[in-house]
Amino acid sequence: HEQRGAEIVKEEYPEAFITTSAGVSPMFREFERFTTALINTYIGPKVANYVDNLETGLINAGIGGDLHVMASNGGACTPLMVNEKPVLTVLSGPAAGILG
Repeated sequence: HEQRGAEIVKEEYPEAFITTSAGVSPMFREFERFTTALINTYIGPKVANYVDNLETGLINAGIGGDLHVMASNGGACTPLMVNEKPVLTVLSGPAAGILG
């Protein structure tokens, strides 16, 4: 039902940033799923805009290569991954500090 609801909203509001809890936190715990989806939805448009502007700015400045963004688990995300699940980057600062 959640996925179908997201499809309906996307049809009616194609520019809306939509998050499903199963899409960002596929675990069996309602509170954790809800809060992760809530955070993802709240930060989504701003983070996506920032990453898109950063990527465009780097291209316009003639800086080549692929852009990667630090994830909360210490790994790297592509801009597409960040735009779909910006919540992956929420704790990226502390992760980067620990990894050096």
